[in-house]
Amino acid sequence: MNIGLAGMFPWRPHLEHLVYIGILLRKSSHKTFYLTCDSQLSNCYNLELKKQGRTYVCGTCIIGGIRSYPVNNITPLEKNVNNNLSELELLKLSRSSANTLCRAEAKEEFEAENVLRIRDSFTNPINIIYENTTEWIKKNKIEGIITFNGRMDITQGITYACEKNDIPYITLERTRDHGILLKPNENCLGLKEINRLNKIFINKPLKYEQALLSAIELYNRISGNKLKEWRSFHDNNKNIYWPAKGNGQKVLITPSSRSEFEGHLDWEFGFFNYTDAFDELFDRLKISSENCVLRCHPNWTRPIGRIKESNALIHYMNWAKKRGIHIIHSIEKSSTYSLINQADIIVVNGGSTGTEAGFLGKKVICIGHAGYEQSKMSINIQNNSQWHLLKNLDNFDEKET
Repeated sequence: MNIGLAGMFPWRPHLEHLVYIGILLRKSSHKTFYLTCDSQLSNCYNLELKKQGRTYVCGTCIIGGIRSYPVNNITPLEKNVNNNLSELELLKLSRSSANTLCRAEAKEEFEAENVLRIRDSFTNPINIIYENTTEWIKKNKIEGIITFNGRMDITQGITYACEKNDIPYITLERTRDHGILLKPNENCLGLKEINRLNKIFINKPLKYEQALLSAIELYNRISGNKLKEWRSFHDNNKNIYWPAKGNGQKVLITPSSRSEFEGHLDWEFGFFNYTDAFDELFDRLKISSENCVLRCHPNWTRPIGRIKESNALIHYMNWAKKRGIHIIHSIEKSSTYSLINQADIIVVNGGSTGTEAGFLGKKVICIGHAGYEQSKMSINIQNNSQWHLLKNLDNFDEKET
């Protein structure tokens, strides 16, 4: 087969993974073809993120990009191309990158001036990558493409060209620990494949060796031991006593950011903001605010490029203050796991805390979608027609979870 490998960013280990896969493909007698930018785009996620000038950003991208590896059949982009995509298509393909770069959170922020400016600046580059990918496919008779991520602006332009030309593709990213995460025909946020696998294996018991490996991985994650994640949020955190003063069931709220998921069809949900659904949830379960703790995500105060703080921090803190909920700020080194252990109910909106709490046998309520929504370890409320699922709390079995 003729396989295309598109590594548009120099980031490690993703580009190394792509090169490694290329080696495996050639060993299996497949032909490999590479696509790279060579500073032909006026803007991209990397340029907008760093804001250090084209000479530096594009220069380091070329030096550390696919040309720094001993591979052949490299095709650079060509700027002078036709424009066959509509404005609506281009704005849709630029949405996730713009939202993430601005760290937008509330629904109304996704149409803010700074977000729209970045979306507009990405439309021409996305069109260029789309047209070049289409021509690359035709010229080299490419039968399948592997690319990093597929969510960001230009990587999404590549996968969109695959879809339009009926070419199968795989997106890759690093996993939390071992191996490479590969998703066929969807980007890194896609839920179709993980949902399919969960449905297949949900009732199949693990063998002893598999259960032991799973237990080791879970222990390493919860203990913060030997984690290889891109961003670790649990270093030097301290166990704390439950800080809320109420006497009822302890409810821990651990929201994650919405920005990069906004607009993805697999993540659409029937509420204007997650906080609206949280309000409805507390009213239905008669949860008192004095029994609740909001644990703000540690990532919300960590800089991402030139953006120093996520709008999510302000959004959720304002909501919690209005309700009188105890707040643990993002900068506090309080162990989320110690809070999970003390809580009776964990409320999430798709974040990995839902998985960890489920493994610990806790009641997990997930508002919206999640990669574990078909795993039976959480109650998932995605729209107003599903509140009846809360009755499953009465039949909760921590061993079943």
